[in-house]
Amino acid sequence: MAMGKKTTLEVELHPDMVGMLEHARELYGFRSTSKALRVILDYVAVDADWEKIFMSQRCLRCGAGKGWERPAPGQPATCSAQAQGVGNNDERAR
Repeated sequence: MAMGKKTTLEVELHPDMVGMLEHARELYGFRSTSKALRVILDYVAVDADWEKIFMSQRCLRCGAGKGWERPAPGQPATCSAQAQGVGNNDERAR
């Protein structure tokens, strides 16, 4: 596996997002949450639909939404807002 030079970038994340990265690190045996984020970014760069990602509005922390929550053992990861129907994917005004 090619190991490219990495650059440090300071980003602001909600606590639940950090928890999600920590969960991915533990679940997949990554050495760091930075690696978990790089895997997500690699997926976005190559396999994801950018229009769907960046032109959809999500409100994971609106109202009763608490954002991402660690799943119970054996359960899929969910978002409290998604479970309550809060995190819709309405297209943003262009």
